[in-house]
Amino acid sequence: QAPLDAWRSSIPSYFDIHNPELQANDALILARYRLSWRTWNLRIILFRPTVLRWAASLWAGGPQNDPATNGPDEKCRTLCLESARDTIASISEYMGGNLTSRLGSWYML
Repeated sequence: QAPLDAWRSSIPSYFDIHNPELQANDALILARYRLSWRTWNLRIILFRPTVLRWAASLWAGGPQNDPATNGPDEKCRTLCLESARDTIASISEYMGGNLTSRLGSWYML
């Protein structure tokens, strides 16, 4: 997670989805969203094994067998699920406020 955070803080402000100064610039709207979607999807891919391991242990032993309710595993699960939620919310926001091109539709899928 640390390298992703460091990289994210190093990108220019015009790639920030919620930068109010740049919302009107249509040329960069899809690029901003696409960069965020890719970042969140990378985080999902990185932390998915932790979520799946947690889900499998719950399935096998029930809620009383919940491993590592605190610590790094829980943080990984939280980051993965937050990234999924952020991706869905962002795609919904993009669809509601922008004309969708074929390229935009492909990335949303």
